[in-house]
Formats: sequence, C-alpha cells, structure tokens
Amino acid sequence: MNIRNVLKLPLFLATLGLTAGNYNNNQQGSDCAPLCYAGPVLDCDNNWDISGAAVYDQVNVQGAEIASLVDRTTPIYPANGSVINPIETPSWGFKVGLGYKNWVDNWRSYAEYSWFKAISNLNYQAAVGQQYVPSAYTNQFVENNSIPQTFGFANLQAGNYTLVNNLSVLMGRPTLITENLELTTSYGVTGNWLTRRQISVYTNETTTQQPVSFTPQQGGFFQNYQKYVWWGIGPMVALHSVYYFGGGLGMYADANLGVTYGVSDCRTSTFSKRQVSPLNSNPTYVAQEAVLQNKIFQFSPMFYFQLGLNYAQTFREDSLRASFNIGYETTYYNQVIKTITPEIAYRSENGAGLGMQGLVLQGRLDF
Repeated sequence: MNIRNVLKLPLFLATLGLTAGNYNNNQQGSDCAPLCYAGPVLDCDNNWDISGAAVYDQVNVQGAEIASLVDRTTPIYPANGSVINPIETPSWGFKVGLGYKNWVDNWRSYAEYSWFKAISNLNYQAAVGQQYVPSAYTNQFVENNSIPQTFGFANLQAGNYTLVNNLSVLMGRPTLITENLELTTSYGVTGNWLTRRQISVYTNETTTQQPVSFTPQQGGFFQNYQKYVWWGIGPMVALHSVYYFGGGLGMYADANLGVTYGVSDCRTSTFSKRQVSPLNSNPTYVAQEAVLQNKIFQFSPMFYFQLGLNYAQTFREDSLRASFNIGYETTYYNQVIKTITPEIAYRSENGAGLGMQGLVLQGRLDF
C-alpha cells in the first residue's frame, strides 16, 4: 500500500466528523446545518453522562496449543493427528464510562474502563489406541534428554486463567451527516494490561514398558506451565455511528483502532516427576524442571468492533435521557502472546495474539 494513502487516513476521518450535522434527541429538525451538535440537547443540561455495561465474552488465543491426539503406534512427534487447543469457557465482565461535554463547540471527552476474567478447566481422556503427545511448547529435553518426542499419555488435565484490563480516554464532537445518521470521530489514548496462565498435566504414560512411570496414583506426572504478561499504551482513533429509525430506536456501530507500545513477558516451566523403581510402598522418583523466560518490547495493534441496536428516551421533562444498547463485540490484541518454543536454541512465536468476542448489554444516562 502506498504510504501516502496511509497518511491520509486521519485526515479522512477528521473530514467525516467536520462535515457531519446535528442531532437533537427532542427534535430532529430537517433544517439541520453542517457542524451542528448531535445532542442530546436537554433542559437543565449538566453536561455529564455515565455508562455501564455487562459483557459475556469468550477468549480465543493463538500460540496456545497444548497437545496433539495421535495413534499410539506412531509416538514420534510430529505425527498425523489432531491438535488440541485449550477449552475457553465464556465468562462475564463489565465496562464503566464517564463523559463530559461542556467544551468549546460541544466537544465531548470521555473515559471507559473494561474488565474481563475467564477461568477454564477440563479433563481429557484418550480413546483406546490413541494418546496425547505434548506440543512443541513443552520442553521435551526435561524428560528424555533429546529433542524428538518419544512418549505420549492417556490422560491430560488442562486449565487456563485470563485477565484483561483496558482503559481508553478520548475526545470527539458528536455530529450528524444527515438528519438521521450520526457519525462521530474521536481521538485519544488507550492502555491495556493482560495476564494469562495456562497449565497442562499429563499422566498415565502410554508405553509398553513396565512399570508405567507417570501413574498419578503413585505421584508421577509430566507438567507444562506457561504465564503471559502484557502491558502497552498508545494512540487510538474511534468511530461511532448511529442510524435513527425513529421512535427512539436505532442501529449503531463502533470501530476502534489503536497501536500500543509495551512489553510482552512469557515464562515457560516444564516439570517431570518420573517413577524409576518398581511399584511398591516406597517408590523412588526422579524430578527435573526447566524454566525459560523472555521479554520482548514491541508495538501491538488493537482492533475493536461492536454492532447492535440502540433505544433511547428522555425523562423528567426532557432533563434526562436514558439509552440502552444490545450488541455483539469483538476485540483482537495482536502480537501479545509470545509463546516460547523451548528447543535447545529457543524461539518465540511471531504474530500470535488474543481475541475476544461476545454479547454486550449497555446502559447510559445523559443529564
């Protein structure tokens, strides 16, 4: 893409905002001129607005594969099979916002904070004739002192924890393109903080040798633990649009684009506890652990989109407006999951990120 066209994007978004018209929640006049305020225009206007939302999202992560399901007759990794990704359980989060609109020419500034946490746990059991082979993100050298994978497991327990915080502070002028179409461009900064932990525990080795070395009843297991921490801050552009059908009902769409700069920290710990003596009342174990940790300073693009229906009405003799949104949202944080592949010459995954999508139920009061 021509760099000159990319540099024209902020100018294009600003032009859309400046060429918009006015929207009045109490009266939608057909004589609205360009650059009119999009409202709402309330009696006894205190110029404040507050909002709160409940979100029900599901996380999706790249670079988080935990194992592959293969036939026991071909234990060497990689082999023909299916990749096992950790199960992600949908969970609830929230958003809160505060806005003020008593600036020059009806510009509005606002801040929004969002919080989301998800915890997932699942037990896997391989079918007869199959086995779980730990992924390449597990340090194979801990167990067999060689790089190729030569052992698999009949049982796998996996769990993960994800916490996402996001704070945005922006400023824009609510405007209209036509009598019923609002289009507002805002500019500001955004910061996001992310923590993710995931653990995979493998037991009951599928070996033909006796005794089995990773029997949980005897205290043996093979484990891989990963922790990701990301924080970043940078500029953001937001585009808000609403088409008003009439009677207080409308359809809205929000699109945000931000580029943050921060640090991605990944820690991988592989632990092996193998039984080395025959099964008896006093088994003997060999325990080994290897830990790798890496930090990468980088840019991380963030993309956000929300689409839904809006309903708004004024109360208390046109001195208060209440609105309600129900919609679908999706967010993607690029380059924040830097999973370590613990080979002898280790490396970090490139291009892996974290995405979220789900339902939004939001209310807002203008007064």
